[in-house]
Amino acid sequence: MSFESDTIKFLESHHLFQGIPSTDLAIIFPFLTQRSFEPGDRITEEATPGDAIYVITHGSVAITKRKPNGSGSALLARLERGATFGEMGLLEGSQRSASVTAIEETGTLVLSDNAFQDIFAFRPEVYRMIMSNLARDLSRRLRDANSRIAELAPASGEGA
Repeated sequence: MSFESDTIKFLESHHLFQGIPSTDLAIIFPFLTQRSFEPGDRITEEATPGDAIYVITHGSVAITKRKPNGSGSALLARLERGATFGEMGLLEGSQRSASVTAIEETGTLVLSDNAFQDIFAFRPEVYRMIMSNLARDLSRRLRDANSRIAELAPASGEGA
């Protein structure tokens, strides 16, 4: 198998590209950039412009955020094969909310803002499907975050 056919198979099973026919995945494949990182490499930096979504093809990364009081960073998550990051910066056109560092040798597929806009111009139905999948994924993450916050928060009296 070739790198392209292996990658398209990977994309077919990935939540970000769910529902997109393999023929369309083959068409948008050239819009994705492959990037590799060594352990300790900083992939993205908090407070820098967010302009791409990353899909982890192998390896793992640590997501960290600086603590507001300046006393270091907090580990928010460890992501592995199949996970995505960078969505918020790309969708909002804002700065990155956290830093991402490779824990081990890590491969990614990168969808830059420019490439995403090219997909919109070239294949608007694929763009809409990716946006719909992104919305579902971000909603799921927000629901998970709300559950974690509720676990950590002190109990409050109803109607207080």
